[in-house]
Amino acid sequence: MESSNIEGPLNVSLTSLGLSAVLIGFPILISLFQSLNMVSDIVVSAFRATIQTMLLGSILVICLKSEQWWVPAIFTTFISFISAWEAFNRPLYRYKGIYFNLWFSILVPSVCVLIFTMSFVLKLNPFWLPYYFIPLISLILARTLINLSIGVNVFLKSVYENPSLIEDRLARGASAYEAMGPEITSSINVAMTPFINNMRVLGLVAIPGLMTGQILGGVAPELAAKYQLIIFYMNASATTLSVFCAIYLSCHALFDDDGRFCRWKLCRRVQKDVLTSFFIGGKDFFQNLCNGALKRKAASRFNEDEKPLIR
Repeated sequence: MESSNIEGPLNVSLTSLGLSAVLIGFPILISLFQSLNMVSDIVVSAFRATIQTMLLGSILVICLKSEQWWVPAIFTTFISFISAWEAFNRPLYRYKGIYFNLWFSILVPSVCVLIFTMSFVLKLNPFWLPYYFIPLISLILARTLINLSIGVNVFLKSVYENPSLIEDRLARGASAYEAMGPEITSSINVAMTPFINNMRVLGLVAIPGLMTGQILGGVAPELAAKYQLIIFYMNASATTLSVFCAIYLSCHALFDDDGRFCRWKLCRRVQKDVLTSFFIGGKDFFQNLCNGALKRKAASRFNEDEKPLIR
């Protein structure tokens, strides 16, 4: 039996990439079969992911070659705004100023954790080298966004739906943070549970994503495992700090200067994700355009059939 001589990453052509997209058909078929009404969401999300990822790859080709400090600074600021907007659109309830609180909670802990890792763990000089800083900050922000959204959503929902419990604790002499203590604890617990469960099965159930990518890229499995652990420790720290910060900032925002609980500051979310709405709007526009063209074509045929014969 001949051994394979393939080393390093395999080249993926556009044809192969298009063929892999056929797999999206299975979620679509299941949605149709079970009447889940998710076909539009699946198609739009897949199309959006394709455009965004290909565009990101083209941008990274330029960014990773740079050695200027402002390149990772601009990139980090840009994706932090997007991450905060995604987190902003996920909670069921909102309050005035929640976007800034989410942005601050996502950006500051993530950057601090990454600077510590780059400076003291990986010992890079300077720590902001784009080739390392940009991919790592993207990984951290992506994980932080998910857990932070879960925690904030659970916290705001419990506060909105149980105001009498909070007011009762305040009436008994509790401070603002003591009055919301059970809600804060349960929200952080819910936000961290998926991450803790993932830590328990790391390396047992499946090879982690970053480790898989590095192995496919030709990195030795032992080194890939070390990188994966460093990423995991960074994610654990940044996620915990971000969730803690976001929930406590939200708690502070729901009280006035006199320490009174202001439930009226919370309102139910009505807006949709802007990017998803943009793609759905584009789809509806082209669909209406095609339908209008077909109707005009059918009307023209009908008018021609109705024309009287000239003798």
